[in-house]
Amino acid sequence: MSQLLPDNLVRVAIVADGRNDEGDAGAALVRWSLPDGTPADSLVQVYVNGQLAAVSDDPDQRELLVAAPVRTAWPAAAVRLVAVSPAESGDDLRRLLGPQPRGGRALLRWPRTNDAPLGATVNVFGNGGAGEIDFAQPVNPEPIAWFPDGRGKWGFALSGFGDGAFGYDASRSIGFGLGGFGIGELGFDAEWAEWLSDDLPEGAHLFALIGSDG
Repeated sequence: MSQLLPDNLVRVAIVADGRNDEGDAGAALVRWSLPDGTPADSLVQVYVNGQLAAVSDDPDQRELLVAAPVRTAWPAAAVRLVAVSPAESGDDLRRLLGPQPRGGRALLRWPRTNDAPLGATVNVFGNGGAGEIDFAQPVNPEPIAWFPDGRGKWGFALSGFGDGAFGYDASRSIGFGLGGFGIGELGFDAEWAEWLSDDLPEGAHLFALIGSDG
């Protein structure tokens, strides 16, 4: 009676990305619904990148916290769920998953320093998995705003004390005015910017980031 759950019945949220200084593994919160007609006593197996990672222990359970690949591998994690009978809960049923994608996704991170002008943007260029980087056409469909979501380039004394971008730094420590005086890295006023690619074909991928003043 085991059956692979359709992707539209599964939701996955990152709760730990594995990028902290301690090198902890990543983790994901997986939630699901069951198709109509699924036996009432069914349990659910969670597979991460084709490996059995966890099994629910109650038919009414609808979420599980599972370990995920650490650090750079994390964005490429493929999560699939299989509804099983209690007697099958410990069986490895990866055969039901079908062929697993061998590509992945790339996560690029860079410090968004505060010395860029208002209206600045960034474009990502790649090589498609082989050869040299093609600078004729960016990989991202639209330019990436340097100051997104309406966040302005607020310098010291241009906003309320402790507000704005001044004093935020790439090391995640507290910015100027947001903690005890002297805490943080005053002047190193950058936060991390990120860009996550679509699924990539197999290959050796190279990327380059180019900024523009708008």
